[in-house]
Amino acid sequence: MIYRDKIAILGDVMADEYLFGESERISPEFPTAVIRYTRSEIRCGAAANVAICLSELTHKLDLYFTSSTDIYSKKISKILKKKNINLIYNEDNKFKTTVKKRIYVGKNQITRIDYDNFVNKNKSNFLINKLIKNIKRYNAIIISDYGKGQVTDNIKKLINLAHRNNVKTIIDPYGNNWQKYNRSFCLTPNKKEFENIAGKINDKKDLIKKSINLIRKLNIKSLIVTLGNEGMFTINNKKQYYFHDAIKKQVFDVTGAGDIVCAVYTYFLSKNFSQSQSTLFSNQFASIGVSKLGSSSVSTDEYFKNFVNYHNENKLINIDEIDDKIKFYKAINKKIIFTNGCFDIIHAGHLDYLKKSKKLGDILVVAINSDKSVFKLKGKNRPINNLHNRIKILKAFEFIDHLIIFDELDPLNLIKKIEPNIITKGNGYKKNMVIGYNFIKKIGGDVKILKSKINQSSTKILDNLK
Repeated sequence: MIYRDKIAILGDVMADEYLFGESERISPEFPTAVIRYTRSEIRCGAAANVAICLSELTHKLDLYFTSSTDIYSKKISKILKKKNINLIYNEDNKFKTTVKKRIYVGKNQITRIDYDNFVNKNKSNFLINKLIKNIKRYNAIIISDYGKGQVTDNIKKLINLAHRNNVKTIIDPYGNNWQKYNRSFCLTPNKKEFENIAGKINDKKDLIKKSINLIRKLNIKSLIVTLGNEGMFTINNKKQYYFHDAIKKQVFDVTGAGDIVCAVYTYFLSKNFSQSQSTLFSNQFASIGVSKLGSSSVSTDEYFKNFVNYHNENKLINIDEIDDKIKFYKAINKKIIFTNGCFDIIHAGHLDYLKKSKKLGDILVVAINSDKSVFKLKGKNRPINNLHNRIKILKAFEFIDHLIIFDELDPLNLIKKIEPNIITKGNGYKKNMVIGYNFIKKIGGDVKILKSKINQSSTKILDNLK
C-alpha cells in the first residue's frame, strides 16, 4: 500500500493589494480625508492564501488554478514559489486576476475596491480534469470556492472519484448551489454562508438541528461552521458535535481567517488527527491570524509560542500519552531531543548536558530509570534517591519538557516508540556505544555527545563520601 501524504488545493486565486497612507487634513472638495500615500503591498488571496497557510505546515502540496499573464498573477506566482508550493496551472492571457484593493490610513481600513474577473469555464474544467487524473497522489483535496469560476459543476465528478478513492475533500463553499458539493468530506462555511443555505440560526440547538439536516441533504461526512466571536462548531454524520469557544485574543483583522481554518483543519485531518482535534487546532491557529493585519499565515513557531511552549509543571507522562504527544510535535515540525539516565544524585554535570540538549531542538524528552531498573543496573544500595524524589527535582528544570519512566535496563523500546530527531549523552560516551545509535541513524536521526568541562558523576560523588 502506498501512503499518500500530499494535499491538493483547487480554487480561485486572487490578489490582495494593500495601499497604506496617512491623513492629516480634510479635502476642500468634499468632506473626506486626504490620504497621503506611503507604501503598497501585494499578498496572495483566496486559494493562493490557503496554499500559503498550508505551506507553514507542509511543503507536500500542489495548487491547481487558472493563471493570468498580468502583473498581479506574476507577483502571486513569485510569492508561492518562494514558499516551495508546487504550481499546476493553466495560463489564459485573456483572463485578468481578481484584485481586492484595501486602503488603510495607519492601521485602519477605510475602504475596499474589488476588481472582479471570472475564469473561462473550459479553462476551469481543464484544471478539474487534470486533478481528476492525479487523484491517487493525494491524501486530501481542498476546494476553495470564491465564485470566480474556477469551481464549476464539473466538481461533482472530482468529489465522487475522491470519495471512491478515500481522498478527503474539504470545501470552503460559495453561493446558493451547494448540491455540487454532494458527498464531499467536509464543508467549512462561516455563519453568514451557512444561514444563507440553512436559514437563520436561533440558538445552539437550532444550529445542531439545521446542521444535521444539511449533512443528510448533501450526504457529507462533517461540517464546520465558524461563528466569529462565538468560536467554531463542528458536527459529523454520526451526530457527534463540539463547540469550540473563541480564543480571547485581540482581533485586529478577520481577513483570511477562513483560509487558515480550512488549511489547518485539512492538514491535521490528513495526519490522522480526529475531526474535533483538527478543528481545535484550526481554531487556535486562526486566533493568531486575526491578530494580524490583512491576509496572514501563521507559522508553527508562532503557534508553538502561543499554545505549546509554556512552563508545564505536570511534565510526567506515561507510555499511553507519549504517542499522541509525539504525533502532535511531529505534525507541527518540531525537533525532538531524547536523553535518558538514572539521575540518582543530580549534579552540575547533569545540569550542563541537559541544558545543552534542549538547545539542539524544540522538545526535550528525558527518560528516567525506575527504582527497580536502577537497582538492577547499579546494585543493592541504589538508588540513593527514590523515583519520586528524582522526578521532583527534574520537574523543576524548565528546559525539560517531558519526563517518562521506564523499567527496562535500557530505553531502546522507548526510543523506537518516540523516534526522536537526536539522542544526547554527556561525558564518557562514544556515539556508536549509545543505546539506540543504529536505530536512530537508520531513521535519519543523530546521536550527539555533549562534552562538558564539568567532569562529575554520581559514582564519583558516592566514592568521595566513603
